[in-house]
Amino acid sequence: MNSLKLNLIILPLLLVSLFGAPASAQSSKSNSASEAAVKLRSMYFARDFEGGYVEGKKLMQQYPDATEVKVWFILCASRNEREDEALELAEELKAADEKNGWGWFALAVALNYHSERNKEALAASEKALALLAGNDDAIWLRASVIRAQGKIEDALQFIEQNLTKVKNPARLLVVKASALYSQYLGQQNRDEAKMKASLDALGDALKADPKNVNALYLQASYLLEQKRAAEAHPLLKKALALSPNSTPLHEDYWQAVNRRSDLSAEAKQKVIEADIRALLQHRGNYPGALLSVARQYESFKLDDKRKKIEERILQLDPISPEAEWVLIERARQLVDEMYQEKSQKDPAKQEAYRKMLRDYIGRPRHFHKSLLGEAYSNLFFSIKGDTTISDDELLTIAKRMIQYEKINPHSTYPGAAIALAERKINFREAEAIAREGIVEAKKKVDSQRQFYKTDAEYENGLNWMTGLMYDALGWVFFNEGRMEEAEKELLRAHSLAAEDLNNLYHIGQLYEVKKDYAKAEEYYIKGSLVPTPGKNKNADALKALYELRNGNLEGYDKYLAKVAEIDAANRKSKVLGDRIKEPKQMEAFNLKTLDGKMLSSADLKGRVVVINYWGIWCGWCVEEMPEFQKLNEKYKNDKEVMILTINNDQNSAGVPKWMEKNKYNFNVLFDDGYVDAKADIKGFPTTWFIDKEGRIAFVKDGWTQKLVEEFSWRIEALKATGAAAN
Repeated sequence: MNSLKLNLIILPLLLVSLFGAPASAQSSKSNSASEAAVKLRSMYFARDFEGGYVEGKKLMQQYPDATEVKVWFILCASRNEREDEALELAEELKAADEKNGWGWFALAVALNYHSERNKEALAASEKALALLAGNDDAIWLRASVIRAQGKIEDALQFIEQNLTKVKNPARLLVVKASALYSQYLGQQNRDEAKMKASLDALGDALKADPKNVNALYLQASYLLEQKRAAEAHPLLKKALALSPNSTPLHEDYWQAVNRRSDLSAEAKQKVIEADIRALLQHRGNYPGALLSVARQYESFKLDDKRKKIEERILQLDPISPEAEWVLIERARQLVDEMYQEKSQKDPAKQEAYRKMLRDYIGRPRHFHKSLLGEAYSNLFFSIKGDTTISDDELLTIAKRMIQYEKINPHSTYPGAAIALAERKINFREAEAIAREGIVEAKKKVDSQRQFYKTDAEYENGLNWMTGLMYDALGWVFFNEGRMEEAEKELLRAHSLAAEDLNNLYHIGQLYEVKKDYAKAEEYYIKGSLVPTPGKNKNADALKALYELRNGNLEGYDKYLAKVAEIDAANRKSKVLGDRIKEPKQMEAFNLKTLDGKMLSSADLKGRVVVINYWGIWCGWCVEEMPEFQKLNEKYKNDKEVMILTINNDQNSAGVPKWMEKNKYNFNVLFDDGYVDAKADIKGFPTTWFIDKEGRIAFVKDGWTQKLVEEFSWRIEALKATGAAAN
């Protein structure tokens, strides 16, 4: 210990000795520090994380040597989007005394909520429990971390072993409920018994501790996910009575009100705005609370109020996670406006958008690495084709995009490699990025293994993403003039991702350069027939190749018609070939219609039924709705056929106006939890084709370009089967 630190320790002791401070003064200060720690602990378990963070800052200044004050501040900071700050302080606390269990306790929590180092939390929580043997908080923490690491059975076993060892078992029962619910969500075929067991555990927690805010909160959250808003609503009101300043509780309360089917849109807004006023009365200077309010105003289309709240956030704390969200969401809004107005090529708006992204990137501190990655990625794809951007700047931004954007490797790695290659610059950098992408592709798909229903689905996902990387590698070689290597990698990519538009175009370009026009035509045709909502460069290349080979475009329309005819025959064969060999009965439903009536699946027996699962929130769903409307028009007078949709929007109140605005009149049913709990729909849009026996005969996942044609093939096949059976 150096002399300065020693003097800082000795000096207060000398002062006490000289001035005769009473022992009660030290005791009072100690008690005050303990009370401060208890206060922060209470705020944490009341889900008032932002309050605990703000109050904790003050209390740490007041009691700089109080370990437990720091501990509970770290916990609140971890849950208040200050993961780096929490981890730094926790590491300091642990390093100051490696034998102090509270330092390890704080470190375990900070690691658990840190996106880049969360795997280290398990060992830290074990160390904390060893040093704080028998401590209720340490036992709770250990259970929480085991569960968070996905070791569900281990967590459940640990909880059962320790339930009788703690004074109040409610917190462990909450962790148990969370573990059971994650089991329910993780199953391919949802086991309702797991869901019931989870809710039962929360019920037991509330029996043990009726004021346990987390038990009320989780119970309401799970019910909301099951579309049981009427049951969730009173639970959240009760939780808010116990913890009126918790922003997460207010957010879920607003969700519950929004999802109440028995309230009008006006009534919902009135209730929520009253609750917002109550929150702002106590949290009007807290950026986190303000951000939640701004988002709620956005959902109500109250743009003036939203903008005022956002400006308040930027004034209060411009260098904060909340300010980051405001700025990134403004950039997103600008992009949405540009696409809605079809003005995405407007130079002035493009420049304004790029400036927003550059300003965001240039901030002195970034709390959210994922948002920084988003900004770099959006900037890169905005400038990659702009020849006024220097090669050095493009390369720098590409590298930063790869460094920070970890959510969409299928876009960032091939996008960067291809853009650099097409600039004819930094071929080695481009090659390295493509090769790194091959490794990252497997990591990404493996990290999502639980979402694939079968091994075949997993293999398809891995092949598709890996194929994108090999295509980028091949395109680097092509632009470098290394044709043999380019052909090898591009064809390897095609074997993995046969319908990738870029790859088909790249192979066509390769063979065109090699003057093998027949092969070039083959791949351009394949590419031009792949469904895509935007412009298809394979179609343009095919037209240009036809003109090159024939000297003009005479007869091109007939040529295309023949190609389309062959394609239709191939597609029909594939579509009908995907009929489920052993169709299973669909899960029964009884759902509310757009006009407030009820429709049961039992009412549909004896008809061919099309059920499209969709939401306004889903861009691809919205993209195919004009075609779906045409399908509805085609079959509206056919008594053998029923065209239905089940809407999955959280706030269904806006659906009638959206339908009216777009002049759609297809049948809409509102989800009551059926989509997740019974239908088990994983992606949107998804369409079921039900035979006359009520069995699922075809399933179409995702967007369909030629919807009327391809859906009609399925419908007519099911009608014909029914007629033959009769």
